[in-house]
Amino acid sequence: MGTHRVCRALSVLPLVVLAGGCRRTSGPLTEALLATGGSADQARAALDGVAGRVAAALRSRPGLPAGQVIAEVVFGELGFSREVDDPDPRFMRLPSVLADRRGSCYGLAALFVALGERLGPADGFSVAGVLVPGHLFVRVTDRTGARNVELLRKGEAMPEAWYRQRYRVPPQDAPAYLRPLAARELLAVFEYNVGNDLRTRGRLAEAATAYASAARAFPDFAEAHASLGLVRHLLGALPEALRAYQAAHTANPHLPGLERNIAVLRQELDGHDSGPSRP
Repeated sequence: MGTHRVCRALSVLPLVVLAGGCRRTSGPLTEALLATGGSADQARAALDGVAGRVAAALRSRPGLPAGQVIAEVVFGELGFSREVDDPDPRFMRLPSVLADRRGSCYGLAALFVALGERLGPADGFSVAGVLVPGHLFVRVTDRTGARNVELLRKGEAMPEAWYRQRYRVPPQDAPAYLRPLAARELLAVFEYNVGNDLRTRGRLAEAATAYASAARAFPDFAEAHASLGLVRHLLGALPEALRAYQAAHTANPHLPGLERNIAVLRQELDGHDSGPSRP
């Protein structure tokens, strides 16, 4: 059903000081991303350092798009790099991404979104996560317009058509894709990835809880519904699995493998309904 991995949790909202003496508050989305493992205080200090470098660069390069400036600092000056092979969850968690300067598309997206929440209101830009099947990138919007920042290509600006072709985005009937995600939706993608990690380790009941939470927060996220249906199917909760599969079909009828899973489940349900044969 595709693989999205990453974050969760919430914490307090501290007041921080950035370079230049401006006092700014970490918002709730940033705190959620910082509270995903490791030392939140150390991660917050590391984020302050990155934010200070980005803020200085934005001041010194006023004519450039904010997305380009952030990418130049993060990938160029600070040497953050991508991780596409190792499935270890640390590459999706903001604290470890800050510590290692290495992350998956999800971990790097968490960094960009946190920088947008921290710096954007004062510096005139916003950052939103954008979902396509199996991948997350960010869209940075400022006075120059909206810029898609491809995190696995060192922040290169990529057009929507590139994402549609590369990630096989359905032309319609899939409203979760290629739009800015609300904070609750972005966190639901991270919660979904918690479910994926739990499922991989065989902790199916816990995975079901994570998938259900993601599906409630992000009803358009077909992958969360479908994965919930899968683990319920594996756990033998067949009527509940069917309801989850049907919710996935409503959200995205083009989801690969979904029709096959529904057909298999209906066969099992029909077998249960018929009951044992009588002599």
